[in-house]
Amino acid sequence: MGERGADEVPPALTVTAATKSFGGVQVLHDIDLSIPPGTVRSIVGHNGSGKSTLVKLLSGFYPLEPGTRISIDGQPASLGSHAAAHAAGLRFVHQDLGLIASLTAVDNLALGAGYPRRRIGTIAWQQARRRSERMLHDLGYDLDVTAPVGRLGPGGRTGVALARALQDWGGTARVVVLDEPTAAMSKTEFRHLAAVIAGLTERGLAVVYISHHLPEVLDLGGEVSVLRDGRLVATRPVAGVSGSELVNLMVGRGFTPARAVTEAAAVPIGPPVVDVSGLTTRRIRRLDLTVRRGEIVGITGLEGSGREEVTAALAGLLPRKGTIRVSGGLVRPGRPGEAVRAGMGCMLGDRQSSGMLPTMSAGWNLTVTGVARYRRHGFLSRQAERRDAQSWITKLGVIPGRAELPVRILSGGNQQKVLLGRWLRQSPAVMVLEEPTQGVDVAAQHDIHRQIRDAAAAGGAVLICSSDASELAATCHRVLVMRHGVVAAELAGDDVTADRMESASLWEEGAA
Repeated sequence: MGERGADEVPPALTVTAATKSFGGVQVLHDIDLSIPPGTVRSIVGHNGSGKSTLVKLLSGFYPLEPGTRISIDGQPASLGSHAAAHAAGLRFVHQDLGLIASLTAVDNLALGAGYPRRRIGTIAWQQARRRSERMLHDLGYDLDVTAPVGRLGPGGRTGVALARALQDWGGTARVVVLDEPTAAMSKTEFRHLAAVIAGLTERGLAVVYISHHLPEVLDLGGEVSVLRDGRLVATRPVAGVSGSELVNLMVGRGFTPARAVTEAAAVPIGPPVVDVSGLTTRRIRRLDLTVRRGEIVGITGLEGSGREEVTAALAGLLPRKGTIRVSGGLVRPGRPGEAVRAGMGCMLGDRQSSGMLPTMSAGWNLTVTGVARYRRHGFLSRQAERRDAQSWITKLGVIPGRAELPVRILSGGNQQKVLLGRWLRQSPAVMVLEEPTQGVDVAAQHDIHRQIRDAAAAGGAVLICSSDASELAATCHRVLVMRHGVVAAELAGDDVTADRMESASLWEEGAA
């Protein structure tokens, strides 16, 4: 290889022939990427396309397979552990952020860098606080670093995670990988994050941005690479591609999302299944709610509006007051089992800590509720359980489509499908779903919405609590918009639009 010219700048990140297999299933096929310093490269693809696997290879969570080569600033990088990735100049903000909600920003940042010490060895708390404020301020965040990060909004929590990853950005950091960083963020918070990303590229860092939100990808600019079925199918300048073109590249065919509410409107609405009266929690001041057979009702609102506590309160996982009835039966506070026996299926938004069993197979995660149906003469029929699990894996479109694979190797969107299927197969009287398509690509969103619509058409009631106004506009008959712990607006029919929901959330002129 000849010498590089004096003005030739090597790529910040080069990936050559990246491959990965699990249990004989190849999920990455010879991925090649070259990302210049000071640029943004978005990576998109449907769930199971290989995005998460690629990130885990770069972070050292998965070992590199023979033939895969990674270079940073033109120099070969020996990866295989988090420490090796960090030493090479790679920094990560993962989808689950990895923060400890009960600790302050000062403590969460110190978990990476350690605490400053006085001469006698004790922690210099004032210096630690100033250091934390400086790191966040340098990124454009003005946060209370002494408050538990669990009390911060989604944008603030992402800022703390980014500051932790980049607290030595002036040292060895060369590439920043943001993996689905905007889950549950408002538009304002995303615009702030976009400005932060622009500042990072001005400093010469390369930013790898992984997201299912295509409007964000188009807003960030730079280039976009599309993965499909573990293969790189295209890399394009963002300025020369449309959202519809990206969708077609992702799914490999022309794709027009169905407007679920149009079909759902034809389903006859029956008697009440869920009746909530005077529900109060720490953030909910009062919620009265009725959901009927065949009806899909949405609840939305900004972070802190009370919307984020509805699902856990109904499931009996939060202290609450008020009356909840399911199919006429009273569900008492603090009784999750009672809610399930009454006919409530509940999927919380945090799948990692509130639903998924990461050490078990995808099939077992599906069938762990309701195993009694597989009993034969007092014994569990594993054959019947496996057959049912595989049937649902196929029906839900989970990729890879094998029930025996560990659920932890699935992408976030495919894990979400598994958790949804866990309750769909029970045919509950009411499904309560929190952020059901969080981290899910556009084609998988369509599949999940179809499953929700089918559940309502079969006579079930569905309640969706979501920060995604577009999702609710596409699925719901009615939407309740919460603000300051109460319902600020109830939208129905032609008023169920994203603009009306966002307007009502902010209490702008024209809100219902």
